Amino acid sequence: MKRSWLASLLAAPLLLAQAASCTTQQDLGDRPNDDGGPPGSDGGDSGNGSQPPAPMRVFVTKSLYDGDLRTAARRLSGLEAADALCQLSADGAVLGGHWVAWLSDRNMDAIERVDNDGPWVSLPRSTYGSRKIFLDRAGIGAGPIEDTFSDEYGESYSSSYDYYRTGSSPSGRSTGEDCLSWSNNNTTGGNAECGRRKLLCLEQKVAGYRKRVFVTSKTFTGDFAYGSSVVEAADGLCGDAAKAANLGGKWRAWISSYSSGTYRAFDRLGSRTDSWTLVDGSTVVFSSREKLSAGGEHAIDRDEFNHPVDASSLVWTATKAQGATSVDTCSDFRTKSSGNYALVGIAGETSPKWTESQTTLTCDKAARLYCFEL
Repeated sequence: MKRSWLASLLAAPLLLAQAASCTTQQDLGDRPNDDGGPPGSDGGDSGNGSQPPAPMRVFVTKSLYDGDLRTAARRLSGLEAADALCQLSADGAVLGGHWVAWLSDRNMDAIERVDNDGPWVSLPRSTYGSRKIFLDRAGIGAGPIEDTFSDEYGESYSSSYDYYRTGSSPSGRSTGEDCLSWSNNNTTGGNAECGRRKLLCLEQKVAGYRKRVFVTSKTFTGDFAYGSSVVEAADGLCGDAAKAANLGGKWRAWISSYSSGTYRAFDRLGSRTDSWTLVDGSTVVFSSREKLSAGGEHAIDRDEFNHPVDASSLVWTATKAQGATSVDTCSDFRTKSSGNYALVGIAGETSPKWTESQTTLTCDKAARLYCFEL
């Protein structure tokens, strides 16, 4: 968060509170619940469904972290690391619940990482008691209704000298200032925001949140991204496949790249999803995020139509099992020269070979893509 934005916003909390009083509270809409309740409910006995959603909690971490969040939390993804630090803080204060950080990187916007629509309130044990901080998800980036934040222990948080990092604009979208996807703590040059900052942590009712994954029925030569960025091209191919099968949802390809800075497949999945199934919605492929490195319980051996694919099918990934981008990427998938190569995975594997087969494929050959739902 930039100092100028926060200072100007919190200089007039009364105006924000007056404006917020005129805002109509949104309900949860058709969002999944962690306790199996119907869409739009909080899982309780809501009668005709007209009850407003139960409020969730919000805090700012007591601890400060530099821009290298990956190292601080020992996670493959910076966003996953931020969420882990929020969860660790909440667990240390015996808060319970499932927590995510309000944070963006170049691959994922903060607002896309928050599933619930609010409201969020301060911790009941804080100096100020339980007060409404954010009315809804859209209002988080615009700033709090009242400057009554507390840390995870309920101690008052002074925003006048402590700033929490967000990497986000007031609309919750990435600003591009993400300390190299939260892997850099350099505080010189243009990286002043990579110094020590707190994290804003939001409670989420998404425990056990599950999405789908498939391997494309179509194959593509190594120049599928010619004329565009590899991530945009690959995501577009996944989106086209999902649309053809009427799957709905938003999809991203499991692909890594060096173009316009390093893009890692791990980072591009965000961090709110706990597990993935095949498109049948029941066959568990990865029961946890840790399985992405170790290998899943079931192979990604079904396409977008839930049709089986050959277990030996090769899949473009350019992604090593531990999350690093391979040096072999078919020039960021812009060439189909037989003299260039890219790392591939094997669709029928449940070992790390699902993404890193320890072999490469020449770019004139065709391979599939893995597609993960966000």
